[in-house]
Amino acid sequence: MLRAILFALALLLGGALVGWWIAKDAGYVLIAYSGLAWESSLWFSLLLVSAALLVLAFIYKLVFGVFNLPGHLGHWWHARRKDRRESRYDRALLQLAGGDAKSALATLASQPGNIRGAFLAFEASLRVHNYRAATRHLEVIKKGGRRSLKRNELLLLNLMEARICLAMGKYQRAFTLIKDRLGRPLKADDHVSRLALAICRRGEMWDELGELLPISGADDFAEEYRLYFKNAKDVAKLRARWSNLTKKWRNALLLTYAERLRASGYDDDAEGLVRPELQQRPDDELVYMYGAIRSSHSIKQLHTLEELVRSLPPRRVSTAMLFTLAELCLRNRMWAQANGYYEKLVRDHQPGLDQLAAGLKKVLISGEAKDKNKARQLLDQALRTQLPEAAT
Repeated sequence: MLRAILFALALLLGGALVGWWIAKDAGYVLIAYSGLAWESSLWFSLLLVSAALLVLAFIYKLVFGVFNLPGHLGHWWHARRKDRRESRYDRALLQLAGGDAKSALATLASQPGNIRGAFLAFEASLRVHNYRAATRHLEVIKKGGRRSLKRNELLLLNLMEARICLAMGKYQRAFTLIKDRLGRPLKADDHVSRLALAICRRGEMWDELGELLPISGADDFAEEYRLYFKNAKDVAKLRARWSNLTKKWRNALLLTYAERLRASGYDDDAEGLVRPELQQRPDDELVYMYGAIRSSHSIKQLHTLEELVRSLPPRRVSTAMLFTLAELCLRNRMWAQANGYYEKLVRDHQPGLDQLAAGLKKVLISGEAKDKNKARQLLDQALRTQLPEAAT
């Protein structure tokens, strides 16, 4: 408030000084031309000249504005069309976010050549599985992109084409397009990494998937590691990857890796992999896996499992162990010992009839006469024991 009062006083004082100066010495101006003369004070003449300049400036602006009226109208019309187009794109974006891709395409139909519209139309076309239209919109983006898109947006073109190839089942082409864009190591929250993993999984490109995964293991890609070790075709690379894994990941992927080795014909390697872990951790999954391995030293497998069973207290000897021991005996044509394990199963456990019958059937087909008789007795005993319970 005080500042405003001081400013007003300063203005009044300045005005009074200027008025006193003008009254003291008004000056004199005389203009004469061809017998005509005009005279006035200096200050009034300056006022007239200033007013004339303002009038001339207004007339100039008015004439210039009239001549430039078409340009102004053009700018206004362009801005209006731009606003309407942006409003249409915003509406299409909201429709896409709401999952209504067909309505988004209808909204964008009147603006096919605009880059932003082409981006939105590309996404909408992919969602309605119209891959031909998506390819057409991608071509629009490629043609106009170098003039209209920023550098980081240009990098998306390969990713967009990869998405079309993924949707159309061209997995190798999609992987080639995206491979150079991948960072190392992969990140679970990165859209490029997610797209690459989706290409490998849907295209069953397991060896390529293995190349992308971190060497020593990563919690974010547990399912991808499992799929890779389950389906990899290049066993040499699979072995190299196994040697680089941490102990935590080896424990998690042991059964999957052993099954892959067994399915690829490397039963001896699978047996050497499972045996030390089985001796430390004799759970049923490892026991069944160990029995499923058909190594060249099946009698060694039998002795290993027998030693393990003898080292355990009776209450810890499971049905899986006895079934596996019987299966190994059958594999080595040791019919009497197999019957002994089946007898223990029937007496001390409640084995599944299907699995028990499958094992005893092998004895009935290939065993000696006394072994066959024993097998029939065991099967009858199991049926008498379990069929009443099944009926109730």
